[in-house]
Amino acid sequence: MGKIRPFNQIGSKGNFIMSGATAQEFKNWEDHAKSVDYHALVYIIQDCRNARQAMKGWNPVKENYYADQGMTYSDELRRRI
Repeated sequence: MGKIRPFNQIGSKGNFIMSGATAQEFKNWEDHAKSVDYHALVYIIQDCRNARQAMKGWNPVKENYYADQGMTYSDELRRRI
């Protein structure tokens, strides 16, 4: 069976809430973020920003996916500071 992706939901204001990453992807990113050094975290966070920007207006699911990924790595960076 393939991976089950989150689905779009309608928010309280009638707007669409786009889901990005799965719970397992968050777990994988958190584990990986804990294992890399400071410079790798900074690089990954910037790479996610660039990817998110590239998807903006083109692919909102991937835009949110890269936003989720970048925020997960940013959380680890904040914990270290």
